[in-house]
Amino acid sequence: LFNNGVVSGPLLWLLALLPGLSLVGAFYAIGMFIIEQKDEFLRMLLVRQSLFATAFALSVASVWGFLQEFGLVPNVELYYVAILWFFGLGLGAGFNKLTLGSAGWCW
Repeated sequence: LFNNGVVSGPLLWLLALLPGLSLVGAFYAIGMFIIEQKDEFLRMLLVRQSLFATAFALSVASVWGFLQEFGLVPNVELYYVAILWFFGLGLGAGFNKLTLGSAGWCW
């Protein structure tokens, strides 16, 4: 719709915001999951996993940004940082498994 010029104005803004707002909802759900977790060990694992994901995503984004500033790498859209963060959740689970012996699952 956007590429063919079918939508414009406020509707275009709404359509552009929907994917971002869905990611905000996913981040909210993860935060509420951490808050509502009754078991303190599992909550700690989730917090460590989220901190690992945040450090990973911000580190990659920062290094890429400086490389981009010097013209060494191409421009990447900012919403890919969220994808890095979700990938970092998986890495964080692995980090928890290696350092604490548990990733928080039943196995």
